[in-house]
Amino acid sequence: MLFLTLSAVLSTSASRAEFEFWSASRIARELPPLIEAAYVATDDDELRLDPPPGMLRWMLSPPGMRDELQVGIGVRGEAQLIGFVAAVPSALRLRGERHQAAVEVSLLCLRRQWRGQGLTRVLLEELRRRCDAAGVQLAVYTASRPRRVRPLLRAACFHRPLLAKALLESAFLRAEATDNAADPNESAAAKEQTRITAADVRGGGPLLGFISFTLLPLRSAWGKRLVQAQLLGLALTPGAPTEETLERLVDGALRTARREGAAVFNALAVGDLSPARLAALGFVQGDGETFVHVEHSSAVDAADEPQTIDPSAVSWTPMLS
Repeated sequence: MLFLTLSAVLSTSASRAEFEFWSASRIARELPPLIEAAYVATDDDELRLDPPPGMLRWMLSPPGMRDELQVGIGVRGEAQLIGFVAAVPSALRLRGERHQAAVEVSLLCLRRQWRGQGLTRVLLEELRRRCDAAGVQLAVYTASRPRRVRPLLRAACFHRPLLAKALLESAFLRAEATDNAADPNESAAAKEQTRITAADVRGGGPLLGFISFTLLPLRSAWGKRLVQAQLLGLALTPGAPTEETLERLVDGALRTARREGAAVFNALAVGDLSPARLAALGFVQGDGETFVHVEHSSAVDAADEPQTIDPSAVSWTPMLS
């Protein structure tokens, strides 16, 4: 186990303590309470991830995952995990070149009382060192605010309300933004149309496209819970009618997400889902943006200022080996 005193990078209050990087087995036991207490889903700390048992294990168990790519830190001699970050293996293609040794930086969180004291930098520097030792070529990470380094991708965030009451109770959405929410008193005829539309999307004709999303359980600062659907993959078969296929795919995903209890459906305006198309599908643009950055390892030659990619040139679908 590695012990360290980090007075060079930590604030005065933090430098008086000794810290240790935890083993993977120890992290596994203490990560759920850390995520529940410290992993925030919004900048104002109003919504937090509320993972059910097994969800974190699923998120951190993709093919090729290594224990050393999970970094946890705690105060020496104490039982509480105070910070965590992981690098999840994710093969990708960047400007036509396929990179097998790539990771996505994920689940960075730090307990509130330790924020602003330099520990985030400590976690990321240790993760960078371990990735370099493991031969990782590229690391992809997202940010909700602009950084000094030019992003690889800058995309607007959109959401589609599905259950207005749950959103208002959780403070996710202001009342004036719920015009597109599904009517809780929809008629029997509308419910029948929902069934027909969903069956039509999954019909027996030729495959025109693919869409997938994940369900993320969230909890507000005062204990209200809601489920958020997040678009993961979207691909159209070459030659398929774009507008009609997109409408059918997204409509089917929205209805399925609502049946699964999702109160809101989130998507980034990338690929075929331009801001105009998302607006036409009933999505509302949020206040924030997502900035995607790529960091090269020391073994890869890269320009200091990477060219930003147009959002329409980004694929939603992850590469399959």
